Amino acid sequence: MRERFWNLFVATKHQCYYYRFFKKHCDNKIAVLKIFLTAVSCAGISAWAIWDFLPGALPVILAAAQILSVCQDYLPFAKQSSGIEYLLPDLELLCISIETDWNKIDDMSSQDIIDKIEYYERSNIELQNKYLSSFAFLHNKQSERKAQKENMAFFASYSSQALTKEGVTAE
Repeated sequence: MRERFWNLFVATKHQCYYYRFFKKHCDNKIAVLKIFLTAVSCAGISAWAIWDFLPGALPVILAAAQILSVCQDYLPFAKQSSGIEYLLPDLELLCISIETDWNKIDDMSSQDIIDKIEYYERSNIELQNKYLSSFAFLHNKQSERKAQKENMAFFASYSSQALTKEGVTAE
């Protein structure tokens, strides 16, 4: 049971890191889109200067900027960023609770550990359903690599702790 609890701890912590990096990834896309919209708007303004040479340029540029501006809130990465923003504080609190219980695991019975695992798994599922159920997430390899690296650094302090009575260690 200790190993199962450890795996839950590692997976949940990894999830926190992954969502944090994925949110940054989405926020970067949003920033690029906003910069692009600003550039298009500026191009629209500058098109007034070339109105005599290209009379159709101004309406096309302004229409494109307006369409992109309206669509930006409906793009998947904007919605994902918003959902993750609400999820992360609760997920991080869940990680703190799991870590606290991990540090007290030697004082728990097997049934207590089983109950804690069930509670934390249910809590995680409830959080996912509450904040992210309406999104389909594509796996982001860059966010995954960064999360894995952070997770390994975090758990380095636990590397010498025994996970089970049989002597399995955390690595």
